[in-house]
Amino acid sequence: GEGEGEGEGEGEGEGEGEGEGEGEGEGEGEFDVSWPEGDPTSCSVEGSSFSIDFASANFIAPDPAVAGLLLDGIDAQIGIYVVAQDSATMDLAVGVMEAGVQDECVETIAASGADWADPVVSLGPTELEIEVQGFTVPLKDFQFAAAVTDGCDGLRDGAMIAQLDVRDLADVIGELIGVTDPATICGLLPSFGAECVTCTDGEDLCLDFVADSMVGTDGASFEPVSASDITGNPDCSG
Repeated sequence: GEGEGEGEGEGEGEGEGEGEGEGEGEGEGEFDVSWPEGDPTSCSVEGSSFSIDFASANFIAPDPAVAGLLLDGIDAQIGIYVVAQDSATMDLAVGVMEAGVQDECVETIAASGADWADPVVSLGPTELEIEVQGFTVPLKDFQFAAAVTDGCDGLRDGAMIAQLDVRDLADVIGELIGVTDPATICGLLPSFGAECVTCTDGEDLCLDFVADSMVGTDGASFEPVSASDITGNPDCSG
């Protein structure tokens, strides 16, 4: 009886797990991403802010050459502020910084109830906007995870999965190669070692945006910004 129970349980568990992972396609298992892990730290980082530099990232998709072309010349960081922390969750404010400076006229994303499994915090999917070559480009289905360092003073092994819609990148790529039609751009990308994949609306006009090995430093000048904060900030008028 015991042997049958173990055999059936293991067989069903493995079969279901493999089937779900492969079927989803756009889940974590599709890419060879190094996700953070480690021993518990017992850290409390409530009230801390972190800056995660795109320059520290190991790009897995698109090809590093394409990612480098798109991100050339930008000095962008993901800003994370830990609003609250308990034993299993963190409430976060997430946004983007340019050259270490937060735009206080841009509302941050409230990521309440982000998973906290010491030492790893993970959030998403959500949407985050970055500036690329002077154009605002949304990172869609943005998912991120990182481990708090043993000294409680930074983040390590950050990993991210998102999608860039080529339709949002048309102006950026037009500046680089003189082509703005999304379908034409997707037709050219394989020669650069990249290819367009299916977007959430079913169009094959998206680029996977995947990276790991990201590092976050503590002490960033980053804080939550709400719509009412922006309304009340005279620097944001007009």
